[in-house]
Amino acid sequence: MRFRTTRKVTHIVIHTSASFNESRGVLDPSAADIDRMHRARGWNGIGYHFVIRRDGRVEAGRSIDKSGAHVEGFNRTTIGVCFSGHGDHADFTAEQKRAGYKLVANLVRENGLEEEYRANPMRVLGHAEVGKFRRALAIMTGVLDIPDPRKSCPGRKVDMRAFRIGVLVCLGAED
Repeated sequence: MRFRTTRKVTHIVIHTSASFNESRGVLDPSAADIDRMHRARGWNGIGYHFVIRRDGRVEAGRSIDKSGAHVEGFNRTTIGVCFSGHGDHADFTAEQKRAGYKLVANLVRENGLEEEYRANPMRVLGHAEVGKFRRALAIMTGVLDIPDPRKSCPGRKVDMRAFRIGVLVCLGAED
């Protein structure tokens, strides 16, 4: 699995598949399942570059050299990582967290973001944080055409601050 892209990457965006069923609970769709769902919406395939299953398996999605289709207006310079499940109903599993820290640390390192990430861990954002980030930028610049974010992705039960710390530890920040 490749972690380095030919594109200029500025951020890595964390998502959840928002897969929950009242009778079955939190679901565990594969990259192939998500690809089918996205194609059914008329997209040209899965919008995420990686999918992390509930048991910690990492599956490739869209080619890392292609822009994603995971954050409107912010795809060209980002890598999308989707965790199977639904972050409003359950946090990522321990296996997903371990795999996620390692995957994102590799993406940060291989795409030349390690120094920047150590200085500003907000290079890794939850999907909803992207909206807040873009909204703040719009207010500062006076361009107010970006709507206020309404999404919770990757979910209310997912602690993005703790996730970023896990990535730092995986990068060897304890040195």
